[in-house]
Amino acid sequence: MPGARLAPPAVGDMLPARSNNWHPGVHMKLYFCAASPYTRKARVTAIEAGLAAKIEMVEINPWTDPAGYRDLNPIGKVPTLVPDDGPALFESAIIC
Repeated sequence: MPGARLAPPAVGDMLPARSNNWHPGVHMKLYFCAASPYTRKARVTAIEAGLAAKIEMVEINPWTDPAGYRDLNPIGKVPTLVPDDGPALFESAIIC
C-alpha cells in the first residue's frame, strides 16, 4: 500500500537464538589482573549475572607473558574467559 509504514522488527527478533548447549554445571576460568579496569568490568558482570560461583578466578601478570597464556589469548591481554566446553573468549566487550 503506498504510504504505508512498516513497523521495525522487535529487538528480540533481531538477536540470534541462544545456544542450548550451555549447561548449568559448566564451570569457567577467568584469567585476570587486579589492576585492569576491563577485568573489573568482567567480574562485576559475572556477579550481576549470578555466575560468580561458576567461575574460577585465575590471577596472572600479563606483563610477564605467562607460559601458555598466549595459547588461550593470542593478544596476551586480560581478561580471558575459558569455558569448559568451548573456545576462550577475550576482550571484555565480548565477555560481558
